[in-house]
Amino acid sequence: MSITRVLLGLLGLGAGLYLYQTIGWGEIVAPLTHIGFEAGYIFLPFFLTNYVNTWAWVSTFPPPFSKYRLSFSRLYWLRICGESVNNFMPTAHIGGDVTRVLYLKKMDVPATTGLVTVIMDKAALVITEILFIFTGIFLLLMEAGWSSTLTVWAAPALLIAGIIIYLLLAALHKGLLSRCIGFLDRKLAWPAVGRLLEKVRHLDNHLAQFYHNHHSEFLRSNGLHYLGWVMGAAETWVMMYLLGHPIGILDAVMIEALIALVKGLGFFIPGSLGVLEGGSILLFQTLDFGQGLGLTFSLLKRAREIVIAMIGWLFLSTAFPKEKSSAS
Repeated sequence: MSITRVLLGLLGLGAGLYLYQTIGWGEIVAPLTHIGFEAGYIFLPFFLTNYVNTWAWVSTFPPPFSKYRLSFSRLYWLRICGESVNNFMPTAHIGGDVTRVLYLKKMDVPATTGLVTVIMDKAALVITEILFIFTGIFLLLMEAGWSSTLTVWAAPALLIAGIIIYLLLAALHKGLLSRCIGFLDRKLAWPAVGRLLEKVRHLDNHLAQFYHNHHSEFLRSNGLHYLGWVMGAAETWVMMYLLGHPIGILDAVMIEALIALVKGLGFFIPGSLGVLEGGSILLFQTLDFGQGLGLTFSLLKRAREIVIAMIGWLFLSTAFPKEKSSAS
C-alpha cells in the first residue's frame, strides 16, 4: 500500500469532513429524516445494473461460455466483490480487476483466459463510460440552451472522445502491453523483465485473437455496459425522489454521468474521498438544487457504496475460497 495514496485518502477524508462541517450537519441530515424504510429502494438499481454488467462480462469469454463451467451467479457476485475492492482500497481502481483474475483462476479458468476477459471487460467499461459521460455533457448543454459558444465546443469534445476510444482499441490490438515491457527489457536487460515480456506477448496474442475473431461479442459487451451506465441513473432518480426533489429520467442520466466524471477525475484517491462530495456540491449548485442537497445526495451514495462493499467483502472472504470451482 503506497504511503502517498494513504496520505491522499486522509486528505480527501479531511476535505469531505470540512465540507460537512461548513454546510452544517443539520441541513444535510434534515432531508434524510423522512425516508425511513424506503431507503432500501436505493439498492435495487445497483443490483439490476450489476446484472446487466455481468452479462457484458460474460460476452468477453471466448465462446462457448459453458465450457468454463462457471455459473452466472458466481460471476455476478465476483463483480460485486471486485467493485468493493475498487471503491475502498488504494489501488487506483485496478485492485478489483486483479481480484477477479485471481478468483477466476481458483475456479479453474485458465490464467490467460481470465486475464483477457477482465481486460476486455474493463476496456468496454471504460469506453462506454466515456460515451456515457459525453451523453451527460450533451444533456447539460441542452438544458443550458445550447448557446453558440457551447455548440462550438461540443463537436470537438465529441471528436476527442472518439479519438480516445479509437486509440484505446488500437493500443490493445497492436500489443501495447508487450511494447511497454519490451522497452523496459531493452533498457534494463534484466532476466525477470525478459520472462515477463514473454508472458505479456502471450497475453497480447490472446487479446489480438479476441478482437479479430469475436467482434460481435465485444460489441455486445460494449452495448450492455452502456445500458448498465444508463440504468445506473435510476439510482440517482430514486435518491432524488426520496430526498423530496423528484427529477425527470433525463436529468437523472445527466447527473449520474457528471458524477461519474467527477469520480473518474478522483480515481487516484481511495473511494474518491472528498472528490465526490465537492463535485456533488458544485454540480447541484450549478443546477440550482442547493449545496446542502448535493452533500446529502453524496452521503446517500456513500451509504450505498459502504453497504455494497460490506456485502462484497463478506462474499470475498467466505463464499469464494470454500470451493475451487463451480459447476452449476
